[in-house]
Amino acid sequence: MQGDPAELRRLAGALRLQADRVRLQAVRVRALGAVRWRSPAAEVFRGRARARGAALEAAAEDAWAVASRLEHLAVLLEQEP
Repeated sequence: MQGDPAELRRLAGALRLQADRVRLQAVRVRALGAVRWRSPAAEVFRGRARARGAALEAAAEDAWAVASRLEHLAVLLEQEP
């Protein structure tokens, strides 16, 4: 296997930073769903805000998982003779 462990760790850190930013956006989007008005349009809006927030949270989780795999790869590369 080839690769630079330090570079992989740098990429993992950058990916985690972006994942945290996406997670913050997920919280903000979900908060939009707390509208107080009552109407069919409000119900649609709340549903979409929940769905978009959940999608953003899932993307953040995926990014964290990829970052963890990059860290693991860095460890494997360092263990190679």
